[in-house]
Amino acid sequence: MVERSIAWLVKANRRLRYRGTTKNHAWWQLRTAAVNLKRLLRLGLSNENCSWAIQ
Repeated sequence: MVERSIAWLVKANRRLRYRGTTKNHAWWQLRTAAVNLKRLLRLGLSNENCSWAIQ
């Protein structure tokens, strides 16, 4: 499962987009958050009464 998770993060993103470690680190964190949110939405994450829950 670890290899699959890394593959999801790296998919079509083999090269760095920016020069410098600060911008690349920020981009990597955003990419990781997006992949995690996509996964949670597939698992049934919903917002009901101002609280998040997986159904």
